[in-house]
Amino acid sequence: MVGWQLDYQKIRVFGLDRIMAHSFQIIDVLCDPPAFDADVYFRQALGVAAYDDPAEEVILSFTRQQGLHFRAQPFYPFQEEDILIDTEAEFRVKLTIIVNKELVFELARLGDSVKVISPQTVVEELTSFFRQALKQYQGSSTERSG
Repeated sequence: MVGWQLDYQKIRVFGLDRIMAHSFQIIDVLCDPPAFDADVYFRQALGVAAYDDPAEEVILSFTRQQGLHFRAQPFYPFQEEDILIDTEAEFRVKLTIIVNKELVFELARLGDSVKVISPQTVVEELTSFFRQALKQYQGSSTERSG
């Protein structure tokens, strides 16, 4: 659900699973939220976590096979002019997208068939995600056998 959050004076996305009927309270507050256009608000975000951050240029390099798959079924729309390289060895594309957790999760799902070229902040977030996941399994083989 999308609504105006009074204490932040911003549009926010609220998960319906987190809203409880007994938590609603009708209050008499005069506020003047801005006009809301859902298409504009969510256009450059993957998922519903648009936040207030502006979209960034994210450059991704795919293996040839994954590049063919991405062209056929992209997880985020792109234009032909966003294709930077399209060879037998590599498919490289520029996405103008809001960097959020959903993007990091989607890139992690693709594993070694995609490499983030830029920005460095996305490289660092993805690297951190993989390191945290790896920590769960380090030493687990000795725990099971011992």
